[in-house]
Amino acid sequence: MLVALVLWLATLSMFQYSISCGMGKHLWDVRMTEYSPAFLQAWTIAAVFYSATMMFIKLSILFLYRRVFAIEEFMFRWWIVVAFTVGYSIAGICCSIFACTPIVSAWYVSASQ
Repeated sequence: MLVALVLWLATLSMFQYSISCGMGKHLWDVRMTEYSPAFLQAWTIAAVFYSATMMFIKLSILFLYRRVFAIEEFMFRWWIVVAFTVGYSIAGICCSIFACTPIVSAWYVSASQ
């Protein structure tokens, strides 16, 4: 839970930084010339932190369930859910990082392959 708290604070600070870079407008109201690389880079980092935060929050709830329901048949199912949660979260992190090819084109709109 402490790891989730630290990651949540990092996500919150990245969103606050994004606001200073121009976040808060409707995306369809922003022209391509107004995209700030700092804003888009902060947005990408915040998306990675958000996915990691959600993973640790879910894992902390799952560890609570494991402690409360100390039933032998439950442990096998618990491990399956933990594996799915970690896999799903890591896939979300990878999707946030590798959404654009090359990666820098996520924040430099003019970057091409």
